[in-house]
Order: sequence, then structure tokens, then C-alpha cells
Amino acid sequence: MARICTICARGGSKGVKNKNLKELLGLPLIAHSVLQAKQSNLFDIVAVSSDSSEILDISKKYGADILVVRPLNSLQILHQNCPQSGTV
Repeated sequence: MARICTICARGGSKGVKNKNLKELLGLPLIAHSVLQAKQSNLFDIVAVSSDSSEILDISKKYGADILVVRPLNSLQILHQNCPQSGTV
């Protein structure tokens, strides 16, 4: 059975706009996530899911095995269908 690492990288952000594309130590933030997953040797497959084609392109460049395109409104749909509570 394959061990799969899933990295969910949203394109939009309320706090830091396009944070997964921002450079940290010369690489986009998403590149660090992909490289760490690959270099850990814990996973057979590294999959990145995003609503941003730019994030997916960068993920592929740095070694992601599977790219999953999410619809732009997927978080809206999820939020509308989840029960609301005071804590998360």
C-alpha cells in the first residue's frame, strides 16, 4: 500500500495574500512543503491540491507527483455545509 502525503494549498488567503507563492529563503513557500515531504522518505507519493494553477505549476517543478485542481468555490461549499460551532 502506498503512503501518500497530501498538501492542501489554497490560492487565496485572508491573512497573507498568495502566501504559498511568497519566497522564503529563495524558494516559494509551497516548494518548501513539497521538498520536505519528498526528502523525508516517509511517502511514496506527494500530492498537492490547490485552486491555483500557479501553485500547482510550482509544486510540479519541485517534485509533486500528483496535482489536484480544486474548484475556486470549494471552501465556500464546505463552509456552507459544515455545522457551526464556537471552537474548531
